[in-house]
Amino acid sequence: MASQPSDTFDALLCFDANLPKLGKCEDNCGCKKSILCIHRFNSKVQVEHCNTKAFGGWSDLSIFTHFLGCIIAGIARSSINPGRYVFIILTKDRNFIYDVKKEWEKTDADARLDLVFSGNSISCGGLIVFIQQIDCPNYGHSKADDLRCAFYKVNSFLSENSKA
Repeated sequence: MASQPSDTFDALLCFDANLPKLGKCEDNCGCKKSILCIHRFNSKVQVEHCNTKAFGGWSDLSIFTHFLGCIIAGIARSSINPGRYVFIILTKDRNFIYDVKKEWEKTDADARLDLVFSGNSISCGGLIVFIQQIDCPNYGHSKADDLRCAFYKVNSFLSENSKA
């Protein structure tokens, strides 16, 4: 999460375990289109990534609640201002929201979080987490193509929502 309370970001992006990590920033990487790093996003973003090995076998509900916990912990530490961020989970899973909802419905009603499912988002206690599927038809199936699609999806989403 953001290290200083003064850090301001347009979005907190949570990369699901099925997405590759971004490339490391290098000198002048913002000017080099071939380097797929955080500079390919048009907005100031912060990225959290599930380590594939550590999250192996986790359900979509577990991944969602992990990221929700990271967001809530950041708010509690005052390193995240929920009025300043857009929260987005990026995943290649086309059934992510459906799978989260089905598993959530199976849990004991007294023990489960109060989640609200709506279109491309899941809300909890006033926090809205948008789910963006990385499924661009014009890209191939390589890790670089997944990242290019992620850049396109996030840039488009943030551009559309900044006009609202």
